[in-house]
This record gives sequence, C-alpha cells and structure tokens, in this order.
Amino acid sequence: MYRSIGRILAAGVLLIAAGQLHAQVVISQVYGGGGNSGATLRSDFIELRNNGNTAVDLSGWSVQYASSSGSSWNRTNLSGSIAPGGYFLIKQADGSGGTVNLPTPDAIGTIAMSGTAGKVALVNTQTTLTGTCPLGGTVVDFVGFGSATNCSETAPTANLNNTTAALRAEDGCVDSGNNNADFTLGAPTPRNSAVAAFTCGATTPQLSVADAFVDEGDSGTRPMFFTFQLSQPAGPAGVTVQYATANGTATAGSDYVAAAASVTIAAGDSTATISVDVLGDTAIEGDESFVLQVVSVTGADIADGEAQGLIRNDDVAIVPISEIQGSGLLSPYVGATVSTEGIVTARKFNNGFFLQSANDDGNPDTSEGIFVFTGSAPPASATVGNRVRVTGTVAEFLPPSNPNQLSITQLVTPTVQVVSTGEALPAAVELTSADFNAMSTPGSAEKYEAMRVSVASARTISGAEGNISETTGNASSTGVFYVTVPGVDRPFREAGIDILDASPLPVGKNPPRFDGNQERLMVRSRGLIGAPALSLDADAEVTGLVGVMDYFSGTWALLPDPTAAIAVNGGKQPTAVADAGYEDVTIAGFNLLRFFDEINDSNGAATIRAEALDKRLTKGALAICDYLKSPDIIGVVEVENLRVLQLLSDRIQATCTNAPLYVPYLVQGNDVGGINVGFLVNTRAVGANARVEVLSVEQYGKNTVLNNPDGSTSLLNDRPPLVLRARVHQDNGASYPVTVIVNHLRSLNDIESNEPGSSGWATAGERVRVKRAQQAVFLAQLIEDLQQANPSERIVALGDFNAFEVNDGYADVMGIIRGEPAAEDQVLTYAASPLTTPLIGGEELIPDPAERYSYVFGGNAQTLDHVLVNEAVVLDAFDIEVDHPRINADFGVFNYATPGVPTRISDHDPVRLRISVPAFRTADLGIVATAPGSVQVGETATFTATVSNAGPSDAAFASVALVFDALLSPSVTAPAGWTCDAPLQDAGATTVTCTVPVLAAGASASFTAEVIAGDTLGGSTLRMVAATTSQVTDPANANNQASAEVAIIANADLSVRLLGGPLFGHVRSGTLAVLVIPVRNDGPDAANATTLSVTGDAPIANAALVGPSGWTCARSGDADSFRIDCTRNAPLAAGRTEFFGFAMIVPPRVGKDTLTINAEVGSSATDADLSDNTASRSFRVIGANRVTPAPVRPTPPGHAW
Repeated sequence: MYRSIGRILAAGVLLIAAGQLHAQVVISQVYGGGGNSGATLRSDFIELRNNGNTAVDLSGWSVQYASSSGSSWNRTNLSGSIAPGGYFLIKQADGSGGTVNLPTPDAIGTIAMSGTAGKVALVNTQTTLTGTCPLGGTVVDFVGFGSATNCSETAPTANLNNTTAALRAEDGCVDSGNNNADFTLGAPTPRNSAVAAFTCGATTPQLSVADAFVDEGDSGTRPMFFTFQLSQPAGPAGVTVQYATANGTATAGSDYVAAAASVTIAAGDSTATISVDVLGDTAIEGDESFVLQVVSVTGADIADGEAQGLIRNDDVAIVPISEIQGSGLLSPYVGATVSTEGIVTARKFNNGFFLQSANDDGNPDTSEGIFVFTGSAPPASATVGNRVRVTGTVAEFLPPSNPNQLSITQLVTPTVQVVSTGEALPAAVELTSADFNAMSTPGSAEKYEAMRVSVASARTISGAEGNISETTGNASSTGVFYVTVPGVDRPFREAGIDILDASPLPVGKNPPRFDGNQERLMVRSRGLIGAPALSLDADAEVTGLVGVMDYFSGTWALLPDPTAAIAVNGGKQPTAVADAGYEDVTIAGFNLLRFFDEINDSNGAATIRAEALDKRLTKGALAICDYLKSPDIIGVVEVENLRVLQLLSDRIQATCTNAPLYVPYLVQGNDVGGINVGFLVNTRAVGANARVEVLSVEQYGKNTVLNNPDGSTSLLNDRPPLVLRARVHQDNGASYPVTVIVNHLRSLNDIESNEPGSSGWATAGERVRVKRAQQAVFLAQLIEDLQQANPSERIVALGDFNAFEVNDGYADVMGIIRGEPAAEDQVLTYAASPLTTPLIGGEELIPDPAERYSYVFGGNAQTLDHVLVNEAVVLDAFDIEVDHPRINADFGVFNYATPGVPTRISDHDPVRLRISVPAFRTADLGIVATAPGSVQVGETATFTATVSNAGPSDAAFASVALVFDALLSPSVTAPAGWTCDAPLQDAGATTVTCTVPVLAAGASASFTAEVIAGDTLGGSTLRMVAATTSQVTDPANANNQASAEVAIIANADLSVRLLGGPLFGHVRSGTLAVLVIPVRNDGPDAANATTLSVTGDAPIANAALVGPSGWTCARSGDADSFRIDCTRNAPLAAGRTEFFGFAMIVPPRVGKDTLTINAEVGSSATDADLSDNTASRSFRVIGANRVTPAPVRPTPPGHAW
C-alpha cells in the first residue's frame, strides 16, 4: 500500500513538472524590430497562443520585457480571454519607420523592445518581475531571444533583426522547454484572436466560424458573410457543415432573415463562405446581433462552432461637433455615445485623427473640431479630405504625466464610415493677439480646440527642442518650438504657482498664482503624419503656419499640415558680452551641462566618446574665450572632475588669443550623477603678479544633513557650495580682494508632486520644497557668517540656483538667499532668512529688462543662473553691471551637434559680473593748442584745443579749461556731450571751462575758441593756455597743459605838431609861453596804447600840460629839463584829433639863449609813416625882468600836469 502511494505522489510531481514545461498558454511569437530601419511593420509585438482545449481568462496576467542582460522589467497588463487553439496579439511600441500596421491588437502596451536580443515573460500576475532571470513562480512562459541573452528556457534563440521574428514552431504548438529548439527565425506574421483556432496535433481538421458584421442599410436587404475555416485542408470526402441562425438582440423577420442550411468545403479547400440577409430600416436604434451556430459537421471536429453576426445601426442622430464641444471647457456629452460627421483635417501617426464640421455653427465660443482617438495609427477611412461619420464615446482626456492641465475632448472607441471623399478642408482661422496675449487665460483658445488654424507670421521665442546623445555628441530636432503672434511681447516667468496646478492649498496659505503665460503658442512641426521636424532658433520669423489646434502639456499647440508652405527667416545670432575695461574685474558663472570625460570613473557620470569630448572642449573654449570674454574668475557648474576641467583650460589656452592661463579648482561633492562645481581662475601675468592670486578654496556643507520627519537623515547639499578667496591684480600696482561662492542647488523637478513621499514626508513635492528651502538657508547662513566676521569682505555668490528671481510660491529660494524672503502665507514651504544685511540680485544690475534671463523653458524666458553681491561690492565699485552672452538658451538643441560654434554647449546662458574698480582706473589725458600767427584788428582769431585719452580707462568727469590773458568774450564750440560754462573774467584774464561725464579711452575731443580782435587788442599778443584733468588717475601729467598765442596787428598813422607860441621866434624871460599840441590818428585802424611825450630844456617847475579826458600823464624832470608822458586810456580812433595845451614861464637862460620844446607820439599799432610822429620848437630867450615872479601854471580846460 505504501508503495502505491509513493507511485501516485511521484506521478503527481511529474504531472506538475510537465505543466511547467508545457504551459497551456505560451508565447508563440516575439518581434522587436517594428518601425526600425528596413522594417515593414510599424510596431513591436508579442503573440500568445492557447494550446489547450479550454479558454483561458487573461485578466490579472501580464507580459513583461527586459533587455538581454537587464534586471529592470517593463510590464503590459492583460485582460480578456484567449480561446482554445486561438491567438492573442499584444502590440508594443511604435518606431518611426515601417509602413504596415499590425492586425487589430487584442492588447496594447508601450514597451520598446530590442530588435535583436531580449527577454519576454508571460506572468499570471500584474506584479513587476525582479532580477535578471526570474524563471518559475508566477512566470507561465519565458522566451530569451538573441544568442547573448543571459536568461532563457534552456538556451536562447538566435539573434533577431529588424525583419525577423522568433516564431514558435508548428504555428505555436511546439513547447519542449528549450527556446533555441522551439523557435525558428522568420518574417514576422502577427496573429490576433480573429485568426481561426486550431488544436495542436489534431489529425482531423478543426472547424471554426468567424464573427461577421454589416451596416444594416435603410431598406431592402444586405448580405452578412460568414466564413467557415478549417485548420487544415479538407480530406477527400470534403467537410459538410449544417448551420442555423438564432436570435440575440436582433430578431429574425424584422432585423434579419433566418437561415438554416448546409455548406460543403470541397476536398483540399480550407474555407467556405455563406451569407445571411440583413433587413434595412431607418429606425434610430442601437447595434443588434444574432448568432450563427454550427449544428453539425461531417469530416471535421468543431473547434469554434458559434459566431456573432453584428448588425451595425447606421441610422443615427447626428450631433454636431460644436454641440459636443459646447461653449465651456468640458463637453456636456462626457460619457455619452454619439455620432457626428465632419471632414478629416489631419492625422496623427500613432493615435488618431482630427475631425471638423464642414460648416460653422455661427457661435464663436464653440469649437468646430474634435480629436478622434484610435489608439494606433488612424484607419485608411480617415484619410484627409474624407467626409466621415464617426460614432464613439465622448471623453475628456487628461494624461497621467500632467494631471493639472486642461482636458482634451475626444471621441474614443470610434467606428468610422466614409460618407464622401475629396472634400475641401475648412478654412483655417487666423490666430491673433485677441486670443493670445498677456491677459489670456488657459481656456482662451478652447474655442479653437482641434480646429484648423493659421498664423501668417509668428516670432519664435525658443529654439527647437530635441534629443541629445551624450555618448556621441550628436543631437536632433523634435521640431517642437514656441512662438508669439504679431504684437505680443516675449513672455517671462512670473511669480507664483502655475494656475493649472490644481493641488489644494493648505489652510492659511495664499501664494501668488502664475497664469502660465498663455500668450505662448507651441508649434509641434512633426505632429502629423508626413510632416517634417523644423530646426530653428529663437527670434526667427516663421510664416505659413497652418494646421490644427492641439493641446499638449498645458499649452495650446499648432500642428502644421504636412504640405504647409512654412518659411523660416532670420533667427538669433550668437552674441558676446562687451569687452571688459582696463579697470574692470570680471566674474562669471557657467553651467556647462553635464561636462563629462571619456573615462569611466564609476561615479555616476556618463562616459562619452573621445570625439564627443573633443567637440565639447572646442565649443566650450570658444564660448568662454570669444563670448564670455575670458573672465578673471569663472564658477563652473555640472563638471565631472578636475581632469576634464583641466582639459578645458588647456583647450582655452591653446585656442584663445588672450591666453588667460586658467588654473582649475574642483572639489568632489555628493551628487549621485557625478556633477560638481568648481572654478577656472585667470593667472596670466599683469605686471609682477598673476592676474588672480588665489588665497584659498574651501568646500562648505558636504556632510550637512536634512532631517526627515521619520527621524532619519539625508545629505542636504548634493553639490556643496565652493568658496574661493582671491586677490585680483592690475598692472598699476592696485589689487582687489574678493570672495566668490559657486553654487548649484536642487532642481525644480517634482516640486509640485502629490505622489506619496518617503522618509516620513507626506508627498514627494513636500520633500523637494523643504530641501530647496534648507539649501537656501544654509547658503544664506554661510554668507551671514562671512559678513559678520568681516563686514568689509566683498562677496559674490553665483551659479545655477535652479530658482527664479521671483517667488515661485512653493519655496522662495532666492528671497531666502538675498535676505528678503516672501511672507509665510505667500509660500507653501516657508523658511526665514538668517541674512541680516540683504544682498543685491544681479537682475537689478542688467540695464535692459528684456535681457534678464538665462534659460528658456516651454517658451518662458527665466533666470536660473544668478549673481548676488553684497553691499561691500557695490559701495566700492565705480560701476557694476551684469550681462549674459547669448549662446545657449535661445538656440535649438540641434546646435549641440554642430562643431566649431559656441551655440548650445549648454542649455543655460552664462552670467557675467563686471565690477569697475576705482583703484584700477588709469586715464592718460593730453592736450594740444593751436592759433594763427597773427590777425588784423577787427578780424577773428580762432584758437583750437584738442584733448585725448590714451587710456587705458575711461576718464570720468573730464574737463578742459581755456584761459586767455585778456578780458574777452570768446565763443567756444565744444563736441557733442560736452558742456561749457559762460566765460569767467577775473584779474585781467578770461576762463572758459568745459566738462563731459566720460571721455572714453582712445577718444579725443576738439574745441574751437573764436575771439574778435578788438581795438583794445591791436598791436598786442593774445595768449591762450589750455589745460585738462579728470577724476581718474593720470599717470603722466606733463602733457595736460598747452598754450598758443596770436599777434593782433593794427595800422595807425599818428602825427603830432606844436602850434602857437611867440610870433617872432623869440620870447622874453619870465613871460608865459603857450603852445597847442594836436595829436591825430589818420588810421586806418585805431591806435591802441597811444602815447604822447613832451620834453624841453626848462625846469620842470616852469612847465605845464593840459590834455583831453581819457589821457593819463606823468611828469618828471629837474631844474634843467622836464618830461611829461601821457597815455591814452582807450584806443585813439582812426580820423580823430585830440588837443593838448602846453604852457611855460620862460626861464632865464644862463650860458645859452635858446629854449627847445619837443613832442613825440606813438602806439602799439604799426605806423607806416613815422616822419610826423615828432615835432620840435626852439625859441630865443631875450632879456630878463627886473623882478623874477614866482612860476605860474595856467589852468586851461582839461587836465593839467
């Protein structure tokens, strides 16, 4: 007895083992080359077969795929059942190639399988597998394909390719437990549940009958054809089938004509077809069905003896598309099955087509278009230009990847009937700023959903998106970009949580809301079958956009027609920052976008090919040298290691004309992806010093932790701040100490996620927000500590902060770091800032608001790359400015692959800070002066003065002073930008001062001063001294002053005479002798500084001279002679005569008997005739009075001397 029980148990074990080796449902075919190069089929697929005699319910089952050596499994869940002897087709991912769609799949997945090798498992659960070889357990069947695959039943199949599939032998019946033996390679032949079932190993043909359908029509009869199928040709006697119909929801006599008959499948044939007449009517009703049953069969066994005959109702109430859409965001028909008609306007290659009414309903608030979701490539009946009737269920679709966007109204599970072909497409509606402007809401364009629209001329506000291959250094365009319509400015990211984020706000929170910049319009240039992907950059004009309006990722999107005549003109050109001045210190931040090398360091970073690295080094060096202008200090972000940073430094040194001799600094951080922050420091010689003298480089916060709610901790700083203390030198001996902190904070990814969190966090989004806020607090505390330790320390914090300059409503990262955090109710996650003295944000130092961005995402310009400076930097600077070279953010991803150009070396534009240091400024001013040698009285004397700045710095508040050695009213002409004061007269001199805010290095300015040579200047030399100065140190002052002079020429013919006196040529001693002395100027010019001298050989006490007003005279002499000199105080005009009176008491003569009087005139003018410039009279003195009276001076009118 015990022996019998043992035998029974052993038999049971064998039965169990046999069940594992010979599963009822097996994987009968695997194909991964769908849509690849050379493939005919568009899609990958997995095919199942039921080799048993009973149907198997696949609900709760799954098929799963992993790579040939992988342990990460992708899953497609199954439902429905598989008939005995039947097949079950599971469609997987589409490729970009191929021309033929699969037969209607029984299940649809999205797994992209390898075309050569991989692993496929049939699992009786929907739990994802783990491990590289999970045989047994819930795995019902397993196929390893490709000779190098690391898991299979016994041995894997041979390698597949894009035109071969692995097919289980004998139509899926062979199952020995050895993949290599059970499968052959051949052309893929996908079979679905509609293929006739057959029993493996049967010697008798297996008969099955397939379901059928037909549209009922409006009257009369229409045949519905049923096909009887044998699993193998009929034998010599043929196969005879008795069949009959039976009512289902359709009733014989009113819906169809009952049938009961027989049909014979002739010897050698495999099929026979019969028809059942369907009765047409015009009643609006649902689809109905009846059953065709095999009553008996001779010569075959029945595998599937019953078929359904579906009578499709074609009498429907047509609901206009505009009514389905309604005037709101949601369709009033959601969940209802409707029928509608329209013209097919566009076809998506992978999941449906667009339908639009032929006629507008006249309501501007309702759309005339709708999307028909087919789940795979649209059917041939949905050809563009066909007028079709579609019956389907109205649904509002929200993609799982973006649950916060507006829903898309669709018709799902559609049936499509062609009404007519070759219809003209509805006219496109032109999109304007009326619907796409800064005040638009997310639903403003709902009225155009799925309709044909156009934009005659649009301006791109982003480059084309694309895909990058880090390994090879190549890239391609997806053809997705963003535009604005005419009259609409470029949109910038604004403060607040996106208005489409529908997450409930916690009590007490009222953050700002961001409208999402609904003025943006996405263009998906490759969105329709046959449409090409455009490659373009921002600032291009795009004309000829016409297509259908779709909605994607929260943005309205235009899908251009494949035949649209689109033209692209212009586009952004790479733009460098301005050259730094001699007095400038420049500090930059640059996210170099995953700057990896070709060595596998097992540090989480990608390992790229040598040629890809060479391309990146060349582009990076060009960007830094020619467009960032080789800053003194660069804080670099997303760099793998010191080695690749040194390679970049070497490439810059080898290719950059100014050879900055960068020295790299980098300290490894905590990032699991192998990206770090570092510095490039300019060490070229300036005078006796290196340009930048590094004092220290120190990393902060590598081991600082974030405390999780469950008591656990995690590292806070993925890329800890790196602090550089340095001294920047200038060749004039000055230096500038500065501290630079380079940063790379946690990204915005998942900041709004409501997925369950880990480590005690309620949501994944909460953890992200808290971590970002605490990173900001850590950095702010670091800066606070530095400022407290040394309030005069100049601090610059820069890098990729992954945060906007405005409060995003989740966590105000930049506000915390600046020391100006948003109020607690204005953010979901609040953190106070420890900073007591706020920092200044670099965006305030960019003069043009339109240039305040470093990154473009979804068409929104925004700043993620910031510069922050403390007060010590600002207060010590003569000037300070922030700017961005335009080489990345505005350029399409495809530029990444273009060698020899700087564009798209990264997705971030670098940021540069320029500090003008007063101690570095040196301006060598010089001035020269000129004048004509001489001018005539009455003419204009023109003086010139030219000031120049030999640099190297601009001269701030430069001035020029013109000083004349006479009291004048000069007319000074100055260059544009200069301001001249009114002439200032003082102490016999005249000064004119001219100033300008800045005289640029290398610039010069010329002045003219015109002076009219008046009579008072005649015969003199007029001198002008020109001097220049500024507020900037001048290393050479010797050339800061110059002079020029001009002789003023006057021509005057002066004459003098002595008239009157004794009549007979003698005079008696002691008597009064009187003479008249006329002084005349016969011109032609006035005589300036006119003089008259009267002399004689008589005692000074005896002589007197009376002159006209305007003269000043002086007397001199003794007892023997006299001299009276007179000077006219003003010029003596031409043609004028002035008279002097001379009187003398004749003295006695001792030893001589004559008295002589002389007169002489002169001036500063040129006198061509000097013969009449003197006069003389002599008199003989006779006798003597008995009494000699005292001298008497006559007092005629005028002045007496």
